[in-house]
This record gives sequence, structure tokens and C-alpha cells, in this order.
Amino acid sequence: FIYPDEEAKLAGCTKVPLEDRMFFCCSAREGWRTLTEGASLQWRDVNLELGTVSLDENKTDDARTWRLDPGTHRALQVWKEMHPDAGPTDLVFPTAQGPAYKHDQPAERLRSALKAAGITRPELFEDGVNRRKMRAYDLRGTFVTLALGCGRNEAWVADRTGHRSSQMIA
Repeated sequence: FIYPDEEAKLAGCTKVPLEDRMFFCCSAREGWRTLTEGASLQWRDVNLELGTVSLDENKTDDARTWRLDPGTHRALQVWKEMHPDAGPTDLVFPTAQGPAYKHDQPAERLRSALKAAGITRPELFEDGVNRRKMRAYDLRGTFVTLALGCGRNEAWVADRTGHRSSQMIA
């Protein structure tokens, strides 16, 4: 997972395309499945007035709605203002569906963005005996780790992520 200060560095790094920063940072803050739920998120799934997101179709066929992190809410409001012609069925993160996000490329793209932001923590970039280097999907783990670390309980995390057991959350 990435630490909050690392996410802040990534969010502010102008060497990384804004589309990537939005996609990766929103993924870390919201806990959706990065390459399925996040990459297929449409504007109709986001209620910018109420600050909520609703995911009807997902891996577990368990519809979920939750209040967005306040930072994500504001970022998505500005993002929408930057894309005034985007319709309800347009993707929120259109570049997340492109060729750069096929196969292992999202992980490489994330690690490259982290490096560009000056983040050097070795475990993000190197495989260990019992750990893999950072993958885009690990942004979901970032969300879970930080939520639990900030005192959210497993039921709250499960409501957001769709996890059905403590084992899955772990």
C-alpha cells in the first residue's frame, strides 16, 4: 500500500499525467476494484451533488452505494468541470480503458508515476520473499489498510469494498 504522504506526492506531481493521478488517487481513496470498477466508472455512477458513488454491476453482483471521501468528491467535481461535454454514460477515467491499462501495464504505469513523484520506498518497486512490488490493484489494499488504521470497522470496509469476510478484508 502507499502511505498518505506518498499519495499526496503522487497527486501533486505534474510530471505524471493528470488523468493517471486522478485515476490512481481516487482508487486509493475509494477502495473500488481499480481495473474493473474504477476503470469502468461512468458519470451516471457518480452523484456530484450528494457526493456519492453507486456501483451496480461488479464482480460479486452486490450493488453498493457510498459517500465519497471529501477529497475525492471535490476532485471529481473539478474533473467534471474540466470535461463539460462528458455525458452520463461516458467514462470518468477514459484513459484507464486504453491500451496502457492492458495486462500488467497498469502496475508499471503506477510504479513509474510513483517514481516520478519522488517516492523511493523499496518495497513498492521490488519483489520480496513474501510480497510483490506495487500493483494498481494494491490501491484497493491501500484503502482497506488506511481505513482500518483510522478506526473504521470491518463492516464499514466491507460495505465499501464488497468483501464478504474478514479473511477477504485481511
